[in-house]
Amino acid sequence: MRILTDCSFLEKDQLERIQNRYDADYVCESQLKLRSDEWSDFSAAIFYTEVAHPDGSHWFGIWKNGERYMISNAISAVNEPFFGVVAENHDVIYSRFPNDYRLSDDKSVFIDGGRAHPRYDMEHNIVTLKINKGKVIIFNEKNKRICCDVPFTEELESGIV
Repeated sequence: MRILTDCSFLEKDQLERIQNRYDADYVCESQLKLRSDEWSDFSAAIFYTEVAHPDGSHWFGIWKNGERYMISNAISAVNEPFFGVVAENHDVIYSRFPNDYRLSDDKSVFIDGGRAHPRYDMEHNIVTLKINKGKVIIFNEKNKRICCDVPFTEELESGIV
């Protein structure tokens, strides 16, 4: 399966310049949580860097505010899983922000609504996605073990860390 993580507002050369400037890897495009604990109505390009920011996060997001680009801590995009849908050609697509209607390349499935209000084709396979280190992965629910009372906390597979 191929998880499609393309960025809707940055070109390939822009992503490469950001990666080089911050010694980081582009991971995906996603919404960020606001101070109100609601998901933003915009999306950010999410990057992972091995060297943590002095405030502690390895994650940052670049987003557009009018004609200006902003940089923010993007740990909120990593902390919670999100939904994707599997197309008949086995591509996995997800909605990056509200009103981000995405149709698979083979036109077999769609998803819309971002993280807060996902809408999708109920006839196809829905998967839970998580961001882990420098990539988006399919989270295997059947192997999930509850480890504590903190929401969205589970034990990582051995060998990841």
